Amino acid sequence: MAGKLHEELIKQAKLLGVNVDEFENIDKPGSEPPPPAAQKGLLSCIGVLLAIGAVITIAFVAAPDRAPADPAGEGTVSQLNKNSQASQMTEIDDNDALIMCKYYAEASAKWEYDWESMFGIPDKKGIDRKVTAGGDVTVTVHGSGLKLQNGFGAWSRHDFICEVSTKSKSVTGFQIF
Repeated sequence: MAGKLHEELIKQAKLLGVNVDEFENIDKPGSEPPPPAAQKGLLSCIGVLLAIGAVITIAFVAAPDRAPADPAGEGTVSQLNKNSQASQMTEIDDNDALIMCKYYAEASAKWEYDWESMFGIPDKKGIDRKVTAGGDVTVTVHGSGLKLQNGFGAWSRHDFICEVSTKSKSVTGFQIF
């Protein structure tokens, strides 16, 4: 009875267009079906992508710096720009100042706090830089998106102004309004 059922299933599979050669040898001991062709194709695609990635990585690592030379002969333009930017910023950029102000705002909250942005980063309304006496640069950050909770559990939105000293690398002034 099992033989007739098997033959009937094979006939129906052939009518549907299914390759039945793989299924005829399943009943025989020691025979394994061949691996699917999709796995071979997937592995070869992954291998090709890894080879392309290795070639690109080697090309970027081995490539020389192609910055144009300075006409005055004092170095490359990119090196001069980096030096002037570093001297102007004195190692605190706008995002570092914003993060320092963010932590100061969170520490000054009396109850719970929250940020309106998705990643918990304040929104920059503006950033100003002022050089003070002694070569210190004061970075003033105008931020928004701070939500504070009061003693009754209600939330209110606030903006803040924060001043960061690049010499001491600390917050020198902070105001929430």
